[in-house]
Amino acid sequence: MDMKYKSKKGLSLVISTLLIILLVLLATAIVWRVVTKMINSQIDESEACFGIFDKVKLNLEYTCYNSTSKELQFSIDLGDVEVDSVLVSVFTKEKSKSFEITTEETQIENLKNYDGSNNIKLPEKNAGLTYFYDLNGAGFSEWPKNIEIAPIVNKNQCGVSDSLNKIDDCVIFNN
Repeated sequence: MDMKYKSKKGLSLVISTLLIILLVLLATAIVWRVVTKMINSQIDESEACFGIFDKVKLNLEYTCYNSTSKELQFSIDLGDVEVDSVLVSVFTKEKSKSFEITTEETQIENLKNYDGSNNIKLPEKNAGLTYFYDLNGAGFSEWPKNIEIAPIVNKNQCGVSDSLNKIDDCVIFNN
């Protein structure tokens, strides 16, 4: 009778050990799956923005502030790259505003094209477009301090690809 009791005790110890090992393997598989998904999503985001920063730029020749009309003139050049949109941020000492220019024609408050039309869209590949942003209408009361652009690719906002920290008066360019 004593022998039967020892064999049952040994059998339950083996089963408990196997159950613990199975639970550890299951927990490891779940953690691995979650971590892999997170890493893959981060890789997808970084791959979307890889190699485009020098292809989405401000054209400094056509970026200035018209102190007479209180308009910020800026020009965006796109290289050989596909982007969904570009986030434009304008800063003064007192405030900042951002707006998104997409590949589809839209109307953006206080923004117009160089030709005066209000149907705004990004330039095509390997091209550029110039825009006028009415700072007075947008609630700005002082000279813009800087402008930044950040491309959006595959619904992922990339970092700032170009900026201008000292915006000259357009009068300088016209003389």
